[in-house]
Amino acid sequence: MLYSSLRYGAIRSPLGCKPRHTRLFLRFKTPKTITLALSTAPATRGPIRNESTFKPHPNEALLGERPDQLEEDALLFEQDDARIQGELEPLRQSGGLFDESEDDGLSGHSPIHPTAENGLSDHDSIAEAKQAVMDALYDGDHEKLLHAFQRASMDETYVGSIPATMFMEILRTLDPMALVDPYKEVYRDLHPSDVKQLGAEQFQDVFYRFVSIMEDIIRKRRAAGFKMGIGEYKCILNCIRSGGDATAARAVWNGMLEDGVEPDTLCYNYYFETLCWSNAYDPMEREKLRVIPYHMSMRLPVKLGRERRPGFMGYQVGDRGICQEVVKLFSNMVDKGIAADEKTFCLLMTAMAREGDLLGPKSVLRKVWDVDVDTLLSRDDSAVQSAEILPTTSPVYPSEWLLFTIAHIFGSNNDIPTALCVVDHVSRKYSLEITREVWAQLLEWTFVLASRRNGNRKSDGAQLGQLPLQSVENLWNTMVSEPYNVQPTTPMYNRLIRNLWSRDMIDLMLSNMRMGLQGWLSKRAQLGSHLGLLQQDEGRKGNTTKFPTSIEAMSKEVRLLRLQEARDYAMIQRWVRLLFAGRRWNWDGDTKRLAWALRGLPAAMDEWSRFKPRKGFAYNMYAGRLRFNPRDDLRMPVRWIESTSPGITIVQHSADGFRE
Repeated sequence: MLYSSLRYGAIRSPLGCKPRHTRLFLRFKTPKTITLALSTAPATRGPIRNESTFKPHPNEALLGERPDQLEEDALLFEQDDARIQGELEPLRQSGGLFDESEDDGLSGHSPIHPTAENGLSDHDSIAEAKQAVMDALYDGDHEKLLHAFQRASMDETYVGSIPATMFMEILRTLDPMALVDPYKEVYRDLHPSDVKQLGAEQFQDVFYRFVSIMEDIIRKRRAAGFKMGIGEYKCILNCIRSGGDATAARAVWNGMLEDGVEPDTLCYNYYFETLCWSNAYDPMEREKLRVIPYHMSMRLPVKLGRERRPGFMGYQVGDRGICQEVVKLFSNMVDKGIAADEKTFCLLMTAMAREGDLLGPKSVLRKVWDVDVDTLLSRDDSAVQSAEILPTTSPVYPSEWLLFTIAHIFGSNNDIPTALCVVDHVSRKYSLEITREVWAQLLEWTFVLASRRNGNRKSDGAQLGQLPLQSVENLWNTMVSEPYNVQPTTPMYNRLIRNLWSRDMIDLMLSNMRMGLQGWLSKRAQLGSHLGLLQQDEGRKGNTTKFPTSIEAMSKEVRLLRLQEARDYAMIQRWVRLLFAGRRWNWDGDTKRLAWALRGLPAAMDEWSRFKPRKGFAYNMYAGRLRFNPRDDLRMPVRWIESTSPGITIVQHSADGFRE
């Protein structure tokens, strides 16, 4: 059973690494300080230094220089982040990852489409753009349509001359689920400092730029004498949903009601989703969805004239809170006879759970899907087996949405065992696949609840729902084994590796780091392949067409892969820094820790040298303070000195003149 994965105890991996022949240079500054510098002399390399693994990209000029020589792999090490020089050059070209196109007379620019990659130029005539709009609609190409329609709308009369049916089809094709949501998923796990180092825009900037394009289209349509109907309002609500701007959603919703437009089920769903996930992808907000006393106190209504603290801007609780607002809207929806579907009930449960109300979601699960949570937890199998199954034609027939919602509402309310139990039951009852997104949600909250808190965090409610440290590993083993066989992503590996580090399970940590590294290598190879194909398409297109579908689609893939590759790289660097964390590897009489400090750590530095900190690092051990200087310019002759400690060999610079 899925929910039994937390019941098993953990088997700790030994700390020590296998002895490995590693060359070290020691420079004695004081009796208690030792400085080490890694040599680039030939030695046994780990998989990270495999020359066949790091072949240059087919389009090295576009991707930036990635030299294999260790002395050229200088890292930019600022606070928590570092990056090989040249890695970010293709992302910094023309001022950032999302370049603004040339001024086309619109109020905003495309949030995700650099001009250099899609073939647009000032020489593209409006007539060609109008024809490209027709072609994009026929092909259902979101990327191509956005570019072509922006160019065609430079003709102020064009938007107003489009037939109503064609205009609605344009709005439907300019779907933020295709144009914005894929980037949102990457940004969710991208640290703000990583985004800054990439020279890219924050997600909110990308989102508002896209919304400005859609607003400009609607404005020109209204200027031509057309009144906004439910289709136009639905489009705007969907765009705002993609960025989670509750303030803008309320303004559009009130404007729709003032215009006498009656919302349908989809309008309610877009509005509910925006309210429930407002600012949830903001770097300071997304970590504070957990329901604990401190977070709830920060979300209470604030006095007039005062602003809410950063990180708690998405919604408020209590009087006029998120639960009260959504439940009232849902009651109005029912009173008007508008049928609710699966997503409506999922968002209703989410709004209730935001304020710590789990009785409401349990009631919805029981009344809509006949899932009695309390019965499941009591293991009353006879009652569970008698449950009825909804027909597949029902608008509330469950899907991945329900599984994700269950994982989120119980996980964010510090009850992972219940989340696992209910997800397992519903997936088996309706033969639903537990997707990787659902597993990622379960793993994320398991990691949060298994992390130890110190100091003031012990008194702010952070200890609620505390799980054993080995819970993350137990869930991971269930996830990657039969019958689920989930292929983890790098962010999922990130949570497992951080948990293993906190438990001093270095062997297992290194093993998973190597598996996680393969994901980065795969994305890097795929990015190089895409860049090569993109260059070939650019060379072939000539002047035959100004809006080639293949280039548009490939450009989007390249941008996504660049973001994913940059995110994965930053995470791997943090794993390496965890390996070299200072006081964790003090000897304390443990011979395995001594073996790691003197053999395992230098070996790991050699294996992961591509991701090492440029400024070096230091940590304390039984013989004093050990400092690593990752200098790559040492080519001096060396001599070997036998240490007084058994099994330990010391290497000195012969030019240093040290006495034995």
